[in-house]
Amino acid sequence: GTNDVATTNGIISAIAFASNNGYKKIIFPKGKYTVTPEVATNPTKYVIDIPSNLIVDFNNSTVNISPTD
Repeated sequence: GTNDVATTNGIISAIAFASNNGYKKIIFPKGKYTVTPEVATNPTKYVIDIPSNLIVDFNNSTVNISPTD
């Protein structure tokens, strides 16, 4: 919950790794995740795209979008 860009990139990387290596489900540790809303300024860099054949479980975590101006 402290670095929205790093958290977003970590989520994107974990999902890509799981998808590219044939995993069917990914479970994130329970916690607080803050993601970046930078999609408006850079739509291809921070898109969290979840493939339809992959289950992503945030384990009852809180996921927030970081505030912007």
